[in-house]
Amino acid sequence: MFKDMVKYLYFYSIITVLILSGSVHGQSMFESGFYLDEESTSHSGYIDRSFLNKSPDLIRFKKTRKSEPITLNPTQAKVVVVSGTRLESYQVQIDTSAKSINSLQNPAYERQHVFLELIIEGQISLYRYVTNDYTLFFVRSSGESSPNQLIYKQFEGPRGVYNNNAYREQLDKLDSCFNYSKSIDDLTYTEESLSNFIKYLNDCDKSSYKVISRAQNHSLRYLNISAFTGIRWSSMTSTERITSEDLFEWKDFGLTNVGIELEYLLARSRNRLSTLARIDLARSYQSSFIDLPLGEEFVEKHTDYLYFSLSIRGYLPTKSPVKLYIDAGIAKPLIIREGISVDHEERADFEYNNDNLLPTFALGLSLYNRISTEARFEFLNRTITDYNDFNNIRYTAVTFNLKYALKSYYSIWDR
Repeated sequence: MFKDMVKYLYFYSIITVLILSGSVHGQSMFESGFYLDEESTSHSGYIDRSFLNKSPDLIRFKKTRKSEPITLNPTQAKVVVVSGTRLESYQVQIDTSAKSINSLQNPAYERQHVFLELIIEGQISLYRYVTNDYTLFFVRSSGESSPNQLIYKQFEGPRGVYNNNAYREQLDKLDSCFNYSKSIDDLTYTEESLSNFIKYLNDCDKSSYKVISRAQNHSLRYLNISAFTGIRWSSMTSTERITSEDLFEWKDFGLTNVGIELEYLLARSRNRLSTLARIDLARSYQSSFIDLPLGEEFVEKHTDYLYFSLSIRGYLPTKSPVKLYIDAGIAKPLIIREGISVDHEERADFEYNNDNLLPTFALGLSLYNRISTEARFEFLNRTITDYNDFNNIRYTAVTFNLKYALKSYYSIWDR
């Protein structure tokens, strides 16, 4: 029954990680950047790029790491640059009917002041606008005050769903060379296809252009490196195989544990999730007089091992300096020294022979993105070996760690 409880506990810990990561707003992702205000004055500082692959309605900006963030809308910031992404604000006509398939063949425009992401900057520039429902592309020729939407939408017709591909005609009118390597009908409403055509148009006019790099969701800046040490509570039980009688049980507290943790934040989850690789050096020694079938004996126990684990972590960010997190993963112990010896038999009476991967999970609190405390459950009543021909050894270990981030994506001021 205990083993079933462990399985359910491990299962629910994974579910909890996913719930925590999906039910709350992402963590702040303030990175170096600047914006130009309506007077074209530049303001350098830190900009929250948590909008990732969606066009933001608002921008959060901090002059310094310690500053309280201010909120900027498209009327207050003409240009926003953060981690390679460049946003420009314009008043444009947006086809709001494109969010769903309907009976409207032509766009239903609505004038909005929005941030557009610049993809290609040149004589002819390409922009994109992304919402939860659709992605729209815009082009702006040199001399035009604002970009124009490239028209594409699906609509219901008498025989099913049809496509309005007016964007092809719009772009064809900009082509003065007429030596495009493909037919204009091959042009699709995707970033890659449209980008290639905009490059062609700029090359055709012999004008220089620049492809904007865009913020990357994979970078070494998302790698956190931490060192930790802790104390371990453990229990080792010897059980007689035939009768299932517990012959003896050792419990101890205060064993040394040190290790290194590599954590990689997943930017696409707005840093609500991360992947972990850890290595622990666990040292365990205990001695005691124990009543054994042959009488009372002085017994020594050694269990020294390296503990490798891979996990996924879910954060519950708050507005306070404290963050709650939950880990769930798998681990593999590599035994360094093992054995139980009695005073008249100075030898190792067991060898670790469980080759299975072990479930592991943890609960932790992070303070100011630098110091963490956690309880890590590693072995849970795990049968790890045969003590001899008649006995089994079950082992339980819980470690309480104090951890410090040697390298962190976050400043201590990012809460």
